[in-house]
Amino acid sequence: MHLAAILDSLAFAIVFFIAALMARKRGRPRREIKSSPEPFVISPCAGCELAPLGGLETRLNMAASARVVDPASWSRMLSIFPGKFSFAFCYGSAAFPQKGVAQTKNNMLDVILAVDDPLSWHRENLKENWRHYSFLRYGGPYLVNKVQKDFGAYVYYNTFVPYDDGLMKYGVISTDRLITDLLDWETLYLSGRLHKPVRILQEPTPEIKRAMSLNYMTAIHTALLMLPDVFTEEELYLKIAGLSYVGDFRMIVGEDKNKVANIVGAQLGEFRKLYSPYLKLIKMVSWNEATQTFEQEPGPDAKLHHLNLLPKSLQSHLLKVWNKDGRHRDLEDVLQAIGNDPHCSGFIEEAVASIVWRSSWGQTAKGIITAGLWSAIHYGSKKVIKMLKSLTTTQPSLKT
Repeated sequence: MHLAAILDSLAFAIVFFIAALMARKRGRPRREIKSSPEPFVISPCAGCELAPLGGLETRLNMAASARVVDPASWSRMLSIFPGKFSFAFCYGSAAFPQKGVAQTKNNMLDVILAVDDPLSWHRENLKENWRHYSFLRYGGPYLVNKVQKDFGAYVYYNTFVPYDDGLMKYGVISTDRLITDLLDWETLYLSGRLHKPVRILQEPTPEIKRAMSLNYMTAIHTALLMLPDVFTEEELYLKIAGLSYVGDFRMIVGEDKNKVANIVGAQLGEFRKLYSPYLKLIKMVSWNEATQTFEQEPGPDAKLHHLNLLPKSLQSHLLKVWNKDGRHRDLEDVLQAIGNDPHCSGFIEEAVASIVWRSSWGQTAKGIITAGLWSAIHYGSKKVIKMLKSLTTTQPSLKT
């Protein structure tokens, strides 16, 4: 047996052992969202009274910053895959400019494909694109699907896949899992990725659109709880963009230390287009034209308002953080207490970090076997080099 195959097999055994230790409770019901005809507006969440967007279609709001540069090129790329997608988008430095990151053909394009039936999709994709997969392909679609749905953040990535004259990394997730993460922040993996501008390759279904709208809203509520009473537009977007990196172990080793500032700095206009309509719907925060800053109400009532509108998983982790002393207070009492606590933002950050830490470890461990050990080492080494370079780079200014 070749050394690469031996190492891949060893990695497979190690990662499955780690994943078993990190297994979390499954089957948590997600927030339900009701269907409505197009054009759709933001669906009210529990305890939240939202005004319509004044006729603005959500797809315009979501996609204003996400138009593809070369639609024909993206269409050709999607044509190599079988079946239909409920949503497809790309992201990263190959899709959007980032400060401090050169735009070259060497940048690997990151793509996400949401499908209704991952097992059937992998079965067809293995027939058409056998070489995209690591040694797991020898286990067939059932093994691939099991690895996707049982470990990490429910995304299965194939890396270093050639397309046109470049490379891409594409991840597959079930439609149901994507919606659950958007609504509840179970992993804050793709829901966190979708807090930031993306390039839409295949328009999302109406149900995914509604879940994305709620994801934007809850990102704002979460960021407001972590921001001071007066803050700038840039500070708001930095906080939102940084949510999915809080607690991510890759930010300790393997990621550019200026990553969040690089993203927001180069895409400030895109963030503005994405979030401006939703900010108009948020209570207890206003824009001061004279000072060019946002001002939010500082009292416990305002904090409790935002706390009540957080995603289910984040509220659950807040409950665990507050009950560390062994007492068993219910959610209503805990949210009330956190809203009155001067260290409210610290509790929010700790709860977010606990979600991200688990999913980032699990997904990275899974990446060793889905990419193959050699590819994982190659990919990881590039990340580490970027991180080391960032340590000697001044954090970019966000002014435009």
